[in-house]
Amino acid sequence: MDRLREYVESKEYEGMPVWALNHRKEIVTGLDLNLVSNDLEVQVNDDINLMKKMRSYKGIRHEQGKKVRGQRTRSNGRKGLAIGVIRKKD
Repeated sequence: MDRLREYVESKEYEGMPVWALNHRKEIVTGLDLNLVSNDLEVQVNDDINLMKKMRSYKGIRHEQGKKVRGQRTRSNGRKGLAIGVIRKKD
């Protein structure tokens, strides 16, 4: 059990294909990592904050709450708006 836990928690996986890892091309070191649980969430949030800070296109889209990966926005992604018509009370 301990060997399995050590293997899963190790940041670098030997012999694993790059496409199977969940955090590729880390910004600071350039390594391909496989992060677990809270480490992954923290790293993704740090990456998004860095994009916002340097004012990249993706960072600006994250700030505005819009689609980031090139999806269409004309008819989809309308969250947070009022739905339907509300009648006045007499």
